[in-house]
Amino acid sequence: MRRILSISVLFFLAQLSCFPDEVTNTLSQQRFLDLLATIRPWQSALKEDYKAQDWDRLVETARIMQKFTPSSVQNVLKESQTNNIGFDDSKVYLLFRVMFALPEHAPARELFGFGWWVQMEFPDETPNNKDGTVNLAWPISWNNGKPLLVSGFQGYQGPPYDAVAEFDYLLKHYKYRDLSKYKSP
Repeated sequence: MRRILSISVLFFLAQLSCFPDEVTNTLSQQRFLDLLATIRPWQSALKEDYKAQDWDRLVETARIMQKFTPSSVQNVLKESQTNNIGFDDSKVYLLFRVMFALPEHAPARELFGFGWWVQMEFPDETPNNKDGTVNLAWPISWNNGKPLLVSGFQGYQGPPYDAVAEFDYLLKHYKYRDLSKYKSP
Protein backbone atom coordinates (compact mmCIF):
# COMPACT_ATOMS: atom_id res chain seq x y z
CA MET A 1 0.00 0.00 0.00
CA ARG A 2 2.80 2.39 0.91
CA ARG A 3 4.51 1.67 -2.39
CA ILE A 4 1.33 2.44 -4.34
CA LEU A 5 0.89 5.70 -2.43
CA SER A 6 4.51 6.68 -3.13
CA ILE A 7 4.11 5.95 -6.82
CA SER A 8 0.86 7.95 -6.90
CA VAL A 9 2.50 10.93 -5.20
CA LEU A 10 5.45 10.83 -7.62
CA PHE A 11 3.07 10.62 -10.59
CA PHE A 12 1.08 13.61 -9.26
CA LEU A 13 4.23 15.68 -8.73
CA ALA A 14 5.46 14.81 -12.21
CA GLN A 15 2.15 15.99 -13.66
CA LEU A 16 2.36 19.27 -11.74
CA SER A 17 5.86 19.98 -12.99
CA CYS A 18 4.47 20.15 -16.53
CA PHE A 19 2.43 23.20 -15.55
CA PRO A 20 4.63 25.29 -13.25
CA ASP A 21 2.86 28.61 -13.86
CA GLU A 22 -0.52 27.21 -12.97
CA VAL A 23 0.80 25.57 -9.81
CA THR A 24 3.09 28.25 -8.41
CA ASN A 25 1.44 31.31 -9.92
CA THR A 26 4.86 32.74 -10.64
CA LEU A 27 5.63 34.41 -13.92
CA SER A 28 8.86 33.86 -15.80
CA GLN A 29 10.31 36.45 -18.10
CA GLN A 30 9.99 34.10 -21.08
CA ARG A 31 6.33 33.33 -20.30
CA PHE A 32 5.64 37.07 -20.02
CA LEU A 33 7.34 37.83 -23.32
CA ASP A 34 5.45 34.95 -24.97
CA LEU A 35 2.16 36.37 -23.69
CA LEU A 36 3.13 39.90 -24.72
CA ALA A 37 3.99 38.66 -28.21
CA THR A 38 0.35 37.62 -28.72
CA ILE A 39 -0.92 41.18 -28.19
CA ARG A 40 -1.20 43.59 -31.09
CA PRO A 41 0.66 46.82 -30.32
CA TRP A 42 -1.19 50.11 -30.12
CA GLN A 43 0.44 51.79 -33.10
CA SER A 44 -2.21 52.89 -35.55
CA ALA A 45 -3.59 56.39 -35.53
CA LEU A 46 -6.90 54.79 -36.53
CA LYS A 47 -8.76 53.42 -33.53
CA GLU A 48 -10.78 51.18 -35.85
CA ASP A 49 -7.64 49.21 -36.76
CA TYR A 50 -7.87 47.22 -33.52
CA LYS A 51 -10.04 44.24 -34.55
CA ALA A 52 -12.06 41.63 -32.63
CA GLN A 53 -9.23 39.06 -32.74
CA ASP A 54 -6.85 41.69 -31.32
CA TRP A 55 -9.21 42.27 -28.39
CA ASP A 56 -9.63 38.51 -27.89
CA ARG A 57 -5.86 38.03 -27.57
CA LEU A 58 -5.48 41.07 -25.31
CA VAL A 59 -8.27 39.94 -22.98
CA GLU A 60 -6.98 36.35 -22.88
CA THR A 61 -3.52 37.63 -21.96
CA ALA A 62 -5.04 39.84 -19.23
CA ARG A 63 -6.95 36.84 -17.82
CA ILE A 64 -3.74 34.85 -17.62
CA MET A 65 -1.76 37.74 -16.13
CA GLN A 66 -4.36 38.22 -13.38
CA LYS A 67 -3.58 34.69 -12.13
CA PHE A 68 0.09 35.36 -11.39
CA THR A 69 1.27 36.66 -8.04
CA PRO A 70 1.75 40.44 -8.10
CA SER A 71 5.35 40.10 -6.92
CA SER A 72 6.26 37.83 -9.83
CA VAL A 73 4.61 40.24 -12.29
CA GLN A 74 6.51 43.16 -10.73
CA ASN A 75 9.82 41.28 -10.96
CA VAL A 76 9.29 40.29 -14.59
CA LEU A 77 8.12 43.78 -15.59
CA LYS A 78 11.22 45.29 -14.04
CA GLU A 79 13.57 42.76 -15.60
CA SER A 80 11.93 42.90 -19.02
CA GLN A 81 11.66 46.67 -19.23
CA THR A 82 15.16 47.25 -17.87
CA ASN A 83 16.69 44.85 -20.39
CA ASN A 84 14.24 45.94 -23.13
CA ILE A 85 14.03 42.38 -24.39
CA GLY A 86 10.90 42.14 -26.51
CA PHE A 87 9.19 44.71 -24.32
CA ASP A 88 6.60 46.88 -26.05
CA ASP A 89 5.32 49.74 -23.90
CA SER A 90 2.10 50.17 -25.88
CA LYS A 91 1.15 46.52 -25.38
CA VAL A 92 1.69 46.73 -21.62
CA TYR A 93 -0.18 50.03 -21.43
CA LEU A 94 -3.25 48.49 -23.09
CA LEU A 95 -2.86 45.29 -21.06
CA PHE A 96 -3.10 47.20 -17.76
CA ARG A 97 -6.24 48.99 -18.93
CA VAL A 98 -7.84 45.62 -19.57
CA MET A 99 -6.49 43.88 -16.46
CA PHE A 100 -7.69 46.55 -14.03
CA ALA A 101 -11.20 47.93 -13.54
CA LEU A 102 -10.38 51.59 -14.07
CA PRO A 103 -13.24 54.09 -13.85
CA GLU A 104 -14.16 55.87 -17.06
CA HIS A 105 -15.76 58.80 -15.21
CA ALA A 106 -13.42 59.83 -12.41
CA PRO A 107 -12.68 63.26 -10.96
CA ALA A 108 -9.83 64.95 -12.83
CA ARG A 109 -7.72 64.94 -9.62
CA GLU A 110 -7.50 61.11 -9.89
CA LEU A 111 -5.73 61.25 -13.26
CA PHE A 112 -2.36 59.51 -13.03
CA GLY A 113 0.46 58.92 -15.46
CA PHE A 114 3.60 56.86 -15.62
CA GLY A 115 4.38 57.73 -19.20
CA TRP A 116 3.90 60.59 -21.61
CA TRP A 117 1.32 59.24 -24.04
CA VAL A 118 0.26 62.00 -26.42
CA GLN A 119 -3.41 62.72 -25.76
CA MET A 120 -4.19 66.07 -27.31
CA GLU A 121 -3.78 65.69 -31.07
CA PHE A 122 -7.48 64.94 -31.66
CA PRO A 123 -9.84 66.73 -29.23
CA ASP A 124 -12.48 63.97 -29.22
CA GLU A 125 -9.88 61.31 -28.41
CA THR A 126 -8.51 62.59 -25.09
CA PRO A 127 -9.18 61.12 -21.63
CA ASN A 128 -11.36 64.15 -20.87
CA ASN A 129 -15.10 63.43 -20.83
CA LYS A 130 -17.69 66.02 -21.79
CA ASP A 131 -19.10 65.93 -18.23
CA GLY A 132 -15.79 67.20 -16.77
CA THR A 133 -14.61 63.77 -15.57
CA VAL A 134 -11.71 61.77 -16.98
CA ASN A 135 -11.46 58.26 -18.39
CA LEU A 136 -8.75 56.51 -16.37
CA ALA A 137 -8.96 53.55 -18.75
CA TRP A 138 -8.04 55.79 -21.73
CA PRO A 139 -7.59 54.91 -24.58
CA ILE A 140 -10.10 52.14 -23.86
CA SER A 141 -13.78 52.36 -23.09
CA TRP A 142 -16.07 49.47 -22.14
CA ASN A 143 -19.71 49.10 -23.17
CA ASN A 144 -21.59 46.08 -21.80
CA GLY A 145 -18.44 43.94 -21.68
CA LYS A 146 -17.17 45.07 -25.08
CA PRO A 147 -13.96 47.12 -25.20
CA LEU A 148 -13.17 49.67 -27.87
CA LEU A 149 -10.40 52.10 -28.53
CA VAL A 150 -11.57 55.67 -28.10
CA SER A 151 -8.29 56.98 -29.47
CA GLY A 152 -5.81 55.91 -32.06
CA PHE A 153 -2.14 56.02 -31.17
CA GLN A 154 -1.03 59.65 -31.20
CA GLY A 155 2.55 59.24 -30.05
CA TYR A 156 4.79 59.12 -27.03
CA GLN A 157 7.10 61.86 -25.75
CA GLY A 158 9.28 62.39 -22.74
CA PRO A 159 10.84 60.01 -20.25
CA PRO A 160 10.42 56.25 -20.62
CA TYR A 161 7.14 54.63 -19.59
CA ASP A 162 7.46 53.20 -16.06
CA ALA A 163 5.38 50.02 -16.29
CA VAL A 164 6.50 48.74 -12.88
CA ALA A 165 5.44 51.92 -11.06
CA GLU A 166 2.14 51.95 -12.92
CA PHE A 167 1.44 48.29 -12.08
CA ASP A 168 2.22 48.99 -8.41
CA TYR A 169 -0.09 52.01 -8.43
CA LEU A 170 -2.93 50.16 -10.14
CA LEU A 171 -2.56 47.21 -7.80
CA LYS A 172 -2.78 49.49 -4.78
CA HIS A 173 -5.77 51.56 -5.97
CA TYR A 174 -7.89 49.31 -8.21
CA LYS A 175 -9.21 45.78 -8.47
CA TYR A 176 -8.73 43.42 -11.34
CA ARG A 177 -11.41 43.72 -14.00
CA ASP A 178 -13.96 40.89 -14.08
CA LEU A 179 -13.18 39.57 -17.54
CA SER A 180 -15.84 36.86 -17.37
CA LYS A 181 -18.20 39.55 -18.71
CA TYR A 182 -16.06 40.15 -21.80
CA LYS A 183 -17.82 40.02 -25.16
CA SER A 184 -15.80 40.07 -28.33
CA PRO A 185 -16.51 43.28 -30.30
